[in-house]
Amino acid sequence: MPGKTSIEWSQESWNPIVGCRRKDEGCEGCYAIPMAHRLAANPMTPHYAGLTHTIKARVDWTGKVGIAPDSTWIYPLEVKKPTVFFVDSMGDPFYREVEQHDRDRMMATILLSPLNTYQLPTKRPEEALAYFSDPAWRQRVADLAEEIHASTGGLGDASQIERLRRGDLAVLPNLWLGTSIALQKHANARWQSMKALQLMGWMTWVSYEPALGPVNWHGWEFVNWMVGGGMSGSYAKLNPMHPDWQRTTRDWCESHGIPYFFKQWGDWAPEALAMRDSWPADRWHEWPASASPLGLRAACVRIGKGKAGRVLDGRTHDDHPPYAHEVAA
Repeated sequence: MPGKTSIEWSQESWNPIVGCRRKDEGCEGCYAIPMAHRLAANPMTPHYAGLTHTIKARVDWTGKVGIAPDSTWIYPLEVKKPTVFFVDSMGDPFYREVEQHDRDRMMATILLSPLNTYQLPTKRPEEALAYFSDPAWRQRVADLAEEIHASTGGLGDASQIERLRRGDLAVLPNLWLGTSIALQKHANARWQSMKALQLMGWMTWVSYEPALGPVNWHGWEFVNWMVGGGMSGSYAKLNPMHPDWQRTTRDWCESHGIPYFFKQWGDWAPEALAMRDSWPADRWHEWPASASPLGLRAACVRIGKGKAGRVLDGRTHDDHPPYAHEVAA
């Protein structure tokens, strides 16, 4: 069911399409897999059935996709005030097994609710590019939006349908298309697709979380937003984040006028946030100077997400682009 999310950079989650498959190293700590496994046993969420399985004591995706009931699909059209939605926190709408019709239906809902903001991070921006490169997407989405508006007794802003048909809307301005990057090789592989989406007019952003290594962001000056953070959960024990990976990203964003949001340290906190004598030696990780983009040695301690917090160099970083309702005001 849609509802409030604990994700710091959004307000509510909206999961009309669920299910996925691991894509890269950043998926190792994916919270959606064990959550989907639990929801599969809940009679209130039957669309999660069959999405996960257990192999050698490890829960993983099966690769199947589940479709939520109609009540979930129309929920964003029923909210009483403009809302910021994290789209598909339990899947990826650009995963190859997702049907075109379901992507169209998602876009139709977004089209009909122009004052909501939809934040969609994908690890498959090349699939998003292929979808939006097909000129027919606008006609398909407009047709579906018309059907939804009629079948729900007039929910949503029908004026948006004609705007899309006429070509007044080249993109959906309230949809923020992001990509998840954990390592430099992910940035290298996803740059071209994200740049092409930006040239089409899409609002683009990056989720550099969990950060598993330093990234040189040269060439990414086109993005509208950057979210950064470290890993939490059972896999975080093996994946500490060097503080300088986020410091250099924050400084790069500042130098290019890009809003930066620091989501969390994750399970590991920098030495400055913890007294060394308070924690046993096996909870500490020492970084050599070669691990830092700044060439500095560092240490961090595994104290848990709650204690580590989200303060970077003395303050929180909560910047973001204007939301759709703020732009319209």
